[in-house]
Amino acid sequence: IPTPVAPPLSPPAPQWPPKGYKECNTPAPGPPRPPSGKFAAVACKPGKASQQWTLSQGVQPGDAKLTNVYMAAGSKGCWEIEACATGEGAAVNCNWGCKPLPKSCKSACDCNGAWNLNSNGTITSVMDGKCLQVAGGSAVNVGACTGKANQKFEWHAGVGNSTTYTVRQGALCVDQAAV
Repeated sequence: IPTPVAPPLSPPAPQWPPKGYKECNTPAPGPPRPPSGKFAAVACKPGKASQQWTLSQGVQPGDAKLTNVYMAAGSKGCWEIEACATGEGAAVNCNWGCKPLPKSCKSACDCNGAWNLNSNGTITSVMDGKCLQVAGGSAVNVGACTGKANQKFEWHAGVGNSTTYTVRQGALCVDQAAV
């Protein structure tokens, strides 16, 4: 008869970073750290890596096709609604890598990184239909779509590169490194 073994009292603590973790910001040397990239609308600086974005293959700004929005440099993180939050003003960042484009949205978290870039300049979340917006001065988050100017963006092709873009509102660009 084998000796009985007591089951563990609790599951093991989750490891940091989680498997597949990628952060938009270039990680600092040393041990892994929690995510730190925060989106903000800041002064555009031509060629600044944290303001450069690419889209899923075959997608063009304004065509309303389902897309991921990828960091053009570094770890290639993608825009996503943080923690799959559905509330007004939910944060957007690219701290957790990229998910494949969803086939369905059975769970909100299947779709928190998928977007539509609409011809009127709005960018809508596939997860909940909310619009990307600049709110509270420089914060970039999502909110109910209103069609107001703070929810309209222009996509400017990078110099000599038709697949890299800056995402602008006037002289401000969406920047993931604005902490």
